[in-house]
Parts: sequence; structure tokens; C-alpha cells
Amino acid sequence: MELTITQEKGNWYRIRDTETGPGEKEHVSSDRCFPTLAKNSNFLNIEMRVSPKHESKKKDEFVQKFMFAKYAVTKDELQIWNIDEEQLILDIRAKALLGEIDNASTPWRIVRLHDRGARLLKYFSERSKSTLFVPSGHFKRIS
Repeated sequence: MELTITQEKGNWYRIRDTETGPGEKEHVSSDRCFPTLAKNSNFLNIEMRVSPKHESKKKDEFVQKFMFAKYAVTKDELQIWNIDEEQLILDIRAKALLGEIDNASTPWRIVRLHDRGARLLKYFSERSKSTLFVPSGHFKRIS
């Protein structure tokens, strides 16, 4: 897998992921993100543009969704941690933050957070070194 990150306007970055499996065709995906720097950790707000489910919508329209991840950068390495969805669900049910669990979505369950920004940042920052975040990527600089 090759990950390329380039800066765009403002505080936005473009993430381009190129992956080729053995005997497979190359798969390329591209998303945008912006960093959020907190007291205990740094986070990425990753924008994903998803095609709407309704056929009446134009093909070039999209629904904007965000995924939240923790990251750390050293001189030659980037590490990324994703949120453990099961822990997040437990915290929503315990009212540690406001959100909803949509088990009817297909093909995957969807967890939506809709708390205030300051409260979300406090929650993620406080749990940045706990089991909420699980390793999902470790990249080394090649150029």
C-alpha cells in the first residue's frame, strides 16, 4: 500500500491510497482530511464523499460524511489508530457522549455522533491513550 498526502487550501489535506494485491488490479481511493490538535493527541477528520442512495439524485451529487482517527507523526513514520466501534457503542449507551447506533444499515452498522464539538474533543482527548483507539496503519516515508 502506498499513501500520499498533499496539502490543499486552508487546513485541508488530500489522502491518496494506492493498493495492489497479488494478482489484482490496482485500487486507488482519494479522500480529504483536516487535522485537529488536542492536548493529549492529534486527530484527523477524514471526509468521505458517499453517493446518495436515492436514484432521483444526480450522479455527481454526494453525501458528506466524516470519520475520526487518531494519528502521530515522527520524522519518517505516520501511525494511525481507528476508533474501536464496540467501545464507542458502550460509551454512547453509558451517556459519555451523545450518539446513535443504526443497526438497520446495510451492509454495515453505522454509529453517528452528534454531541457538541467541545464535548467530543474532550471525550476523544481523555480516551486517546485508552482502548478506544486501535492501531490501523503504520507507514514509513519512502521519499
